[in-house]
Amino acid sequence: MSESKRPRSAVSIVVLGALAGSALVLGVIVLWRGCGARASAGEPLVPAVADAQRTPTRDALLEHPSATDTRAAPVPVEVETATPAPASATLVSQQPPLRAIRFVRAEDGQPVASGKVHALDSDGSVASVGPSVAQLRLDGTYEQPNLPDHEWNRFVLLAEGRSPLVFRCVEGADLLVIPVEAASTLRIQLTDRRASLGVGLRLVATTATSQLIATAQRAEFVHAESEMSWSASVRAGESSDLAALPAHAPLSLSVVEAGRDVHVHDEVLVLAPGETRDVAIELLGPGPALVVRAVDERGAPYVGRELGFLNRRVDALPGDTRALLLSNGTPAFRETARTDEHGVARFEHVPPGRWWIGLAPTRAPWDPPDPEAAAPLAELVELGAAEERREHELVAPRGAYIRGRVEFEELDAHSGGAQRRRSVILVAQGIGIGGGVTGDLEPDGSFALGPLTSDAYRVETFAAGWAPIEPLTVRASDPPIVLRLRAGARVSGRVIDPATREGVRAETLLTMVGAADGEQLGSSDGSGGFGYSGVPDGACVVSAFTADGRSGASRVVQVTNGVVVDGLEVELEPTARLAELRVTLEGAIDPGRVVVAADGVCRAYAFVDGPASQVFACPTGEVEVRLYAGAKCIERRRVALDAAALEVRIRR
Repeated sequence: MSESKRPRSAVSIVVLGALAGSALVLGVIVLWRGCGARASAGEPLVPAVADAQRTPTRDALLEHPSATDTRAAPVPVEVETATPAPASATLVSQQPPLRAIRFVRAEDGQPVASGKVHALDSDGSVASVGPSVAQLRLDGTYEQPNLPDHEWNRFVLLAEGRSPLVFRCVEGADLLVIPVEAASTLRIQLTDRRASLGVGLRLVATTATSQLIATAQRAEFVHAESEMSWSASVRAGESSDLAALPAHAPLSLSVVEAGRDVHVHDEVLVLAPGETRDVAIELLGPGPALVVRAVDERGAPYVGRELGFLNRRVDALPGDTRALLLSNGTPAFRETARTDEHGVARFEHVPPGRWWIGLAPTRAPWDPPDPEAAAPLAELVELGAAEERREHELVAPRGAYIRGRVEFEELDAHSGGAQRRRSVILVAQGIGIGGGVTGDLEPDGSFALGPLTSDAYRVETFAAGWAPIEPLTVRASDPPIVLRLRAGARVSGRVIDPATREGVRAETLLTMVGAADGEQLGSSDGSGGFGYSGVPDGACVVSAFTADGRSGASRVVQVTNGVVVDGLEVELEPTARLAELRVTLEGAIDPGRVVVAADGVCRAYAFVDGPASQVFACPTGEVEVRLYAGAKCIERRRVALDAAALEVRIRR
């Protein structure tokens, strides 16, 4: 890779949106369809739960490339409301190291007296030997041991009858109380109708370590890449239990025989605390052989290319049967194979179900255009249990790019043309096909987005301080296009405590009132300052959320091209006026987002990439929970919140 084509860290690591779709991660560029770009005056503060993504600011990343954690969601941190903390568990304001954590039962506040705390290694796996394991005291207290100075300071609690949880110790309290919810159970009834009954069958439930998050103040989000699993032996005709499972965490269920999956449950399950869920599984056969031939638009085979099948993390809306796979290395393939000299890849005994079959990307967004690069196309195929063999031809165009240039409507007095071009990110989102690509500009303002299929794509631009005038819909076969930008409005202000008038560090969110995709995410600095640029014309309001569960919203302001609005204040409401709302998604949940709105203003926000459980701190009164698949709102629920915690379960 030439020096001019290396990843441009000050430009390319950014999260963008305002598109009609769901989650797309390409190279180091993260795109969320249906959300705005992030603006921030300081480092991101509030981490959150589940598989959500944090959206960095356009401005902050361009000016401060280090603020680039795209792993946590810009939603309020979960707040302990179900059980009042004992008097001895008062959180203090000074900053000594955390001395102890007390774990209590969420339902009654009684101590969790039996259990072990394990340190997590840097990859998120559970360390189980040496000083990294500590036994809880009878009063449910755990004192942090003197561990060596490793980069990991993350722990998992495993206690009998309790849902496992992961947490990280932070400074600022003598004693921290974390409520632990009851563990859940899967009760499996297995029927084996295969010609020869298997022996040594095991049930396996798996979840990401990052899903087991402590719900408490000052218990920080833990990003842990590994998985935890629970297993039990099972026999046909009998009922078997998988116990001690985590509540609220998305669970993948499979049946394993001799180290190989013989069944992958279609649905990811999200269990409530203490729930016992009955699941029936029928084993019909080993699954068919899958033979895939990958060719270009002229019928020439792709030789030696990586091909695989997957069933998650595909940027597709309901009804899509074709999608472009993520250009960040190898997608989440369940199994891969290389194509032979005829372009054929073979897979034996593919589990029955719905699978995306596709080519792995070979070009990153910052690489020069490659005429031999194939569009990383995937197609949806449903395999039946009774099938013995399935053949599929995958036709992926070679070397197709949308080309053009970006022009600026007027000059920016604070930056030259070269700086403006470095700040521009482009997004081509598929219309009629899932997924898309991102890219940036050449020094002369030109660009090439691809490789793509022959479908239509909506092309948008995002840049610090500049608002897109109008997106264009084009195809790779069209002549080069011109995209024009103009200066957007700037909105800045402070998040403050109304009692002290002091600034407060918080997550912030700018909502364009009445716009379908009008949210821009950000965070304030230590003095409460925040700022957004490139704001389009219209009415907007800024909301804020803090680590201790407070939130608030500014007045509505009208902005137009080039206008500067400064001194906007967001006053935080006390936690007494807020309630805990848990939104649990189950079933056929596509990548998208959850929005909690009050009086038409977004007060909480989270990205989802399938079944998940999110906790929000929301104002009491009536709120609306909205579930989006891309730009389309596919579910609305109006609920009345009071001081008690409330759960909304959405199943599709």
